[in-house]
Amino acid sequence: MRLLGRIFEFFTNVRWIYQVAKRPTRSEYGLAARLTLLLSIAAGGYSFVFQIVGTLINSPMTVLALGYPRNVVVFLAIFLVLIGLFLYIVISLRKGIR
Repeated sequence: MRLLGRIFEFFTNVRWIYQVAKRPTRSEYGLAARLTLLLSIAAGGYSFVFQIVGTLINSPMTVLALGYPRNVVVFLAIFLVLIGLFLYIVISLRKGIR
């Protein structure tokens, strides 16, 4: 197929998609917004954890100065908060799907 034929087929497909597509309902839009929020929180959480690890590696006067038992507690607290946020959003998304 020549280039002009491919371009024509592309625009035919685009027109067909616009004809059969429908607007999302309010619940579908909310579900998409919550999924976007979930992904943003996950990306921010991972970024936060890597920022803390980078700070701990490069600076001697940080959480490592707390000593062995306390720094583990700090890391576990951060991890549990992130997991809790993730589970809360996943559970709320499951309620929206049904």
